[in-house]
Amino acid sequence: MSERGAREWRFYLDDMIAFAEKVLLYSFAYSGLGRFHKQQGNREQAREYLTKALEIFERLGTLIEPDKVRKELAELPEEAEGKGKRRKAKPKRN
Repeated sequence: MSERGAREWRFYLDDMIAFAEKVLLYSFAYSGLGRFHKQQGNREQAREYLTKALEIFERLGTLIEPDKVRKELAELPEEAEGKGKRRKAKPKRN
């Protein structure tokens, strides 16, 4: 490979790594927002952000964080349909 070709590949790979780091940071931000809303009692917002975080973590192949987010989601009570009773969400398993 020529020196120019090596520089182009290096630029491309550096760009891809930077992009992946941003995506990972977004997933941590979503999980943080989800935990914040959970603490504030905003179940719907918490579930929305935690679900987004989980989707990103799973797509990235992250090893530990998906389990942590699944646990947070499982701890969120859901309204039972039409009865007003609370039940815990079931964690998603692959």
